[in-house]
Amino acid sequence: MTVWDQDDCKKYLMQALRLSEVSRRFRNVALGTRGLWNNLDALYTSRHLKLLMSRAGPNGTLHASLYIDFDRQNLAFIEVCRAVLPRLATLTFNHKLRCGVLRRTRGISVALEELFRLSTEDGLHCSVLQELEILGDT
Repeated sequence: MTVWDQDDCKKYLMQALRLSEVSRRFRNVALGTRGLWNNLDALYTSRHLKLLMSRAGPNGTLHASLYIDFDRQNLAFIEVCRAVLPRLATLTFNHKLRCGVLRRTRGISVALEELFRLSTEDGLHCSVLQELEILGDT
């Protein structure tokens, strides 16, 4: 069971939550399907990110999306998700934002600088990271 094909980050989250609320049986299946909860997005609230991380389980790999045009959301995401960053299998920087208005900022630079700082100063290692992707026009 997965809703990985959802294009809109908020629709993805809502679909995953709805699946866990259909019935007791659906909830048990949804909560037992770790892959349903492993897609983290910088536009999710802190509460939703924490919910997804807890439902993804303690050992599974995660997928994260950050946005080139949003410094604050990226840094807030990195702070909330700091403990699970070593579990990232994919990290996508998306330029084509579907959930709001684009602004020109240093979003990708700020996020990469913070990730680099964490790796050098705090010893962050992303040993399972398989893909770093930058999508959209630059």
